[in-house]
Amino acid sequence: MTGLVCADECDTVVLVTGDTDLLPAIHTARERAPEKSLVVLFPYRRVNSQLKCAVDRSFVVKASSYARHQLPDRVYAKDGRVIRRPMP
Repeated sequence: MTGLVCADECDTVVLVTGDTDLLPAIHTARERAPEKSLVVLFPYRRVNSQLKCAVDRSFVVKASSYARHQLPDRVYAKDGRVIRRPMP
């Protein structure tokens, strides 16, 4: 993220996380390129107030969204292999 921001290779960064271990990178990106938009997409039940305050915008993925956007139980590769979706 910081590499993309510092090299001016993006306008907006969207992080999908709820972990504060990314705060140093967010602060560095903000310091080096304050004009860039930083966004956090929080997974269901992973909202973090420190991250929320450190970025321009944040959104939460609702539990119902996971079901609508999952892969099917089986995906067939071009070579015929069957790839199974991990079950929760």
